[in-house]
Amino acid sequence: MQHRVNIMQMPIVQKIISNAEEKITQATGVTVKLIPTGITNAEVRSQKELLKELIENYFQKSWKEIVAAGKKGVVFKARSFYAWICIKHLNQTLTITADEIGNRHHASVINCIKVMKNNLSINNADGIELRDFINQFEKITATTDEKLQN
Repeated sequence: MQHRVNIMQMPIVQKIISNAEEKITQATGVTVKLIPTGITNAEVRSQKELLKELIENYFQKSWKEIVAAGKKGVVFKARSFYAWICIKHLNQTLTITADEIGNRHHASVINCIKVMKNNLSINNADGIELRDFINQFEKITATTDEKLQN
C-alpha cells in the first residue's frame, strides 16, 4: 500500500530541491521555485528499512520476533524505539506505525511513545539508551542523505 507523505518535511528533499533551483538559475539565468506536490513513501520506506535493520542488530532479535505478541522486556523496548523514531523523526502516522509493529492498535503506539517520553524526561537508563540510539540513527541517515546528494 502506498501512502502520501509531506516531502517538504524531509531534509534531504529540501536540500535536493534547493540545489536544483540554484543549478537551474545558474544555467539559465531564470529564477525558479520548484513546488513539490507529494511523493510515495519510497524514501521514507528506505529509512524505515534501515531503522528496522538497526533495531534488529541492536537488540539481537529478528523483526519477526520484535513484532510478535508480547509486551515485556526487550521486544517491547525494540518496538518502542521503532515507534518513537517513526513518529518523532520520520513524521509517520500512528496508524501506519501500529501496522508496522505487528498490526497493533494505534493506542499501543501511543503507549510506546508515552513510555519512551517518560524515560527520556527522567533520564533513566532506557532514556539514555534511546537518546544514544537516535543519535546513531541520525548519523547513519545523514551519511545516507549525503551519498544521495552526490
